[in-house]
Amino acid sequence: MPSNLVENCRIIREHEFNCARRLAKGVLQKPKISIWLILVPVLFIYYARRIKFYKADLQRVCDGVVHSKNFALDAAAAELQGEAVPDFRKQFLSKHPNPTRKVEEVFKLQAAEIELLMAHYRRLLAGAADDYAGLVRRAYKGKRSYREFLEARGRAEEQLGVAVLEAFQSGEEARAVHHRMVKLARELREEELSEVFS
Repeated sequence: MPSNLVENCRIIREHEFNCARRLAKGVLQKPKISIWLILVPVLFIYYARRIKFYKADLQRVCDGVVHSKNFALDAAAAELQGEAVPDFRKQFLSKHPNPTRKVEEVFKLQAAEIELLMAHYRRLLAGAADDYAGLVRRAYKGKRSYREFLEARGRAEEQLGVAVLEAFQSGEEARAVHHRMVKLARELREEELSEVFS
């Protein structure tokens, strides 16, 4: 892999993980420290256990958020090098060998999200810059065109989130988490747009 392609992949992967981490931290509630921890030290064991679960949940959410992004980035890099693009359908079906209609809808929407991300990553990987903002400015040339991509990405993520809820998670808590994720993701996209084109 050419060195600038490796470096661009690293920059993009780092950016996507940091965004996922900010999203996860904004959605998951970190256990709060209480004065009772000082007054009744045995409660610290309970608090430490809750922190351990919180950290594991943070990692799970980050991994889930970046899964499609990492697949799309690896596929875009492979494509630019003339290598075989990994088969997303095969990977998906290995985890869901007998998909229901709702799971098929998740696949369809996730595949569309991956296609959108691959086009975006191809643009970023073709350039050279020291950071993510530089890659975006070289690839998109203007705030308007990058906003259009971010809006399309937001729609794809929201549609996929709804399909995942329908297929795998039907509880109120899952819907509340999804709603918070959608709201925070919109805010983070606006913040990113302002930072990149300030």
